[in-house]
Amino acid sequence: MMHYLINSSACLLIFIVFYKVFLEKESFHTFKRCYLLASLIIPFAIPFITYTTYIEQTSPADLPLLEIIPINNNIPQENTTNWSSIIIWSIYTFVALFFAFKFLWNIFRIAKQIKTHEQLPQKDWIYVLMPKGTVPHSFLKYIFIEGDAYNSDTIPNEILTHEQIHVTQRHSIDNLLVEFAKVVFWFNPIIYLFKREIKLNHEFLADRGVLKQGYNPKTYQNLLLSYTTKQSNFQLASSINYLLIKKRFTVMKTNTSSTKTWILALLILPIVTLTTYGFSTKNEVVATQNSDKENLNSLDLYLDEKGNLIHNDETMSLEEIEALLAKNKHLHVSIKTDPKSNRNYAEHIIDELRSKGALKTTLCSSFETESDSSRQTTYALINGQKTGPTEMVKKDIKNLILSVENANLMSFRIKFPRKPTQSIPSNTLNAITKQYLLEAEKDDKVIIFDIKSSSSQTKYYPIVITVLD
Repeated sequence: MMHYLINSSACLLIFIVFYKVFLEKESFHTFKRCYLLASLIIPFAIPFITYTTYIEQTSPADLPLLEIIPINNNIPQENTTNWSSIIIWSIYTFVALFFAFKFLWNIFRIAKQIKTHEQLPQKDWIYVLMPKGTVPHSFLKYIFIEGDAYNSDTIPNEILTHEQIHVTQRHSIDNLLVEFAKVVFWFNPIIYLFKREIKLNHEFLADRGVLKQGYNPKTYQNLLLSYTTKQSNFQLASSINYLLIKKRFTVMKTNTSSTKTWILALLILPIVTLTTYGFSTKNEVVATQNSDKENLNSLDLYLDEKGNLIHNDETMSLEEIEALLAKNKHLHVSIKTDPKSNRNYAEHIIDELRSKGALKTTLCSSFETESDSSRQTTYALINGQKTGPTEMVKKDIKNLILSVENANLMSFRIKFPRKPTQSIPSNTLNAITKQYLLEAEKDDKVIIFDIKSSSSQTKYYPIVITVLD
């Protein structure tokens, strides 16, 4: 978040400095309006733009076949509260709500003035007749003027024309956009500078519109001076009473040539290009180069304590993974293990994948901590004996009786190499798995997992049995 704020603020600063140095005193006010609005919006989008750079790397055939990365993501950590972050965000939220309330309150006040005072609809705007002493100002299609002065026809036409131009050119929309930006980015001083410049440029536009209708410049300037001591109470409104009246007089006399206009417009392009690239997000992607011109794809798996392989919240069988390998020999398989899962089973899966042609496999193992030992996870029993990883001859495997302590065994699943997984609703091998056992080779690993009993609160480690004959 801080990185985003710094980048967007830097872009805002660059754009506003360029405006102050090169554009403010020029006479192409419509172009300047577009520039200011774009400069207010674009910097908040630039940090979200991502440029991706592809970096070539050696062929995956040169990568290690097995990379074991021990991690310990289950060590209990002290639950410390980041009070500084809470305080900062609380202050930000409080002030943002204050500005939001002020924004809505100003709109409410204007709406109340419209509702409670006489309205005179015209073709493109509506006059709202206000009490004596009201400074002419406008908001959306409403022009607020002193009622008695309007009825007595003592309001100069130049002043009415000035406010009418604010309405027809919809300057209130710009003001609303700035006020909304101020609510979200109230802490950024550059926002307030943009607000000042946008309002000033509105006055430039209105002044130019008045003079284009043939009014005498000197008379008009004297009228503006007569209103400089008055202030409007509505921040969202457009009015003629701007403090920088001298600068407005100077700009009234300016006439920017078309050549200079084009030069300044073209100068904006490299500014936008450099800021977009300089403050956008850079992303480097490793592009693997190999003879087949194929990319190294990744398959991230999670081995739970029951021995299930999970990918994107769905269970995958070893056969499905092997099928993916058959289609893509450059598949990078990463297995992260639950602290209660059987590591030997995970290593067996890695061996199986390597035998099927996996060019890179990663095993991320989590170590059991003292706090984990309180969980109701235990070993199943083979022929009444507690088991972990074990070695057995085929005869003993064929006649094994699986059981659990203090509960009735309901079912288990078993996996033989190169054979589909079988679910067995009893405590011994069935006919199919006995046939699989006969076809097993020496040093093959038989995995028993997802062991279920009548005790729903107890979980059991997977069992890995190495065939000895």
